[in-house]
Amino acid sequence: MRNRINKELLTKTLNVKIKNIKSMTWDELSNWMQVVAAIVGAITFLALIATVWVTLKANTEKDAKAREQQERIQQISLKVEEEARKRAEAERALLELQERLAPRKLTENEIASLVKVLSKQPNGVFISCKLLDQESCGFAEILASVFRRSGWEVIVNKTSLNSFSGFTVFANTAAETLLGLDAILLAFKEARISHRTNRLPEGSIGQFPGETLFIVVGTK
Repeated sequence: MRNRINKELLTKTLNVKIKNIKSMTWDELSNWMQVVAAIVGAITFLALIATVWVTLKANTEKDAKAREQQERIQQISLKVEEEARKRAEAERALLELQERLAPRKLTENEIASLVKVLSKQPNGVFISCKLLDQESCGFAEILASVFRRSGWEVIVNKTSLNSFSGFTVFANTAAETLLGLDAILLAFKEARISHRTNRLPEGSIGQFPGETLFIVVGTK
């Protein structure tokens, strides 16, 4: 709008000056030319300002769109990272659940380590598992097979009423220890299999013969 007004002003001025140009002296003509030059300069300056303003506005809008796009990219990246974290946590929780539900077993290396120690001093052992607990009794049978493989006499009992986790090794004797106890403890130590050594109360596993080595398997 300013450009239009300036152009109209210039046109009117030129029309007036052209009509009187023949009657002008050299000084008047020079002054007239200076006025025209000033008007043209002003119009040029205003046009330049307008161009700069338009350019700055375009750049500002461009920068704003770029920032908006960058923010969207960051939001999407955060969502992807969050989903990846949740997925990793879910997979880890599932793996832990599977490990808790999976029945206990012995690796080939653990079995070989147990047999290596136990076969040096065969004896007898009473192995008991929790009553009506399939997983507990399954692991008790695995232990029994290892001891039999090592030349031990094994009696398996499935009437334990104990609910502790893991398994315990002890000797039911009035003496301080019983022959074969050290061999069992050493075998589990060498195989790096964690175990308890606390004695259980009488009557908690049904049969409780004296002067006997016990392995009582609890829950997982």
